[in-house]
Amino acid sequence: MELLIAKYGYVAILIGTIFEGGTLLSMGGFAAHQGYMKLVPWVIFFGSIGSFTDAQIWFCLGRSSGTAIVKKRPKWKHRLEKIDIWLKRYHTWFIVIARFIPGFRTVSSLAIGMSGVPLGRFIFLNAIGALLWASVVSISGFLSGRILKMLLGEIKHLELPIFIGIAVTGAAIWAFSHYRGRQ
Repeated sequence: MELLIAKYGYVAILIGTIFEGGTLLSMGGFAAHQGYMKLVPWVIFFGSIGSFTDAQIWFCLGRSSGTAIVKKRPKWKHRLEKIDIWLKRYHTWFIVIARFIPGFRTVSSLAIGMSGVPLGRFIFLNAIGALLWASVVSISGFLSGRILKMLLGEIKHLELPIFIGIAVTGAAIWAFSHYRGRQ
């Protein structure tokens, strides 16, 4: 496992944060706690870049073809209405923290792109939000390792079950939010 993490860990975090979100980043934080990766700067850096890229892609899609995308996903209409209210009320803060709101990560960037926010402003606020989010999520994985070590003592022999537990938890959260979104 050490070899896999050493060889593919940072790439997995980068790709994982573009497509999925926090599960692989939490795993990266835990792996950093175990000494397989460097939390600062690399886990946070690659998590930030992945999150930034994901939001930037959806922002540009919202800018170029947001209406067509929304027509194909009518269930997003309710979320878009909420986002419009939040954008008007908490403009700057919403752009920074949108990725923290469960179920709104993708659609927020799409809606922000559709709203006419200038590209330069979004890039700046997106970078701040991505760095903040990656820091919080990866540090939570790191601290989880620290707490488990305090509670259980040496946890090296439990690494695989812990990684599986993080993955299952992430998948369950995704499935719950995906199922709830279909309701």
